[in-house]
Amino acid sequence: MLGTEQSKDTLLYVEKDDMFSLDLEVSESEKYLFVASESKNTRFNFYMDVSKPEEGLKVLTPRVEGIDTTVSHRGDHFFIKRRSDQFFNSEVVACAVNNTSSTTVLIPHNER
Repeated sequence: MLGTEQSKDTLLYVEKDDMFSLDLEVSESEKYLFVASESKNTRFNFYMDVSKPEEGLKVLTPRVEGIDTTVSHRGDHFFIKRRSDQFFNSEVVACAVNNTSSTTVLIPHNER
């Protein structure tokens, strides 16, 4: 929390695999904090509602070797761009903020 002593900070996440680095960003809506852990060909994401920091980080896209995801937020949905060796040109899926386990394909992978 800005303006408080660093000794009172809460640790959100520790990446134990030194092949991964962390990325931190705020959604364009400024309602969510996104934390991504990424390696050469794998990226997975967590989110946190900035109005409820006590709830901590929640998994948005799980760690799956070879799957690279980027996320964004608009309205009541998260949007996920997913790429892999199988879907090199990406696909875009959406999920409701209140049900991140159920996704809908908005733009399917196109081999061309």
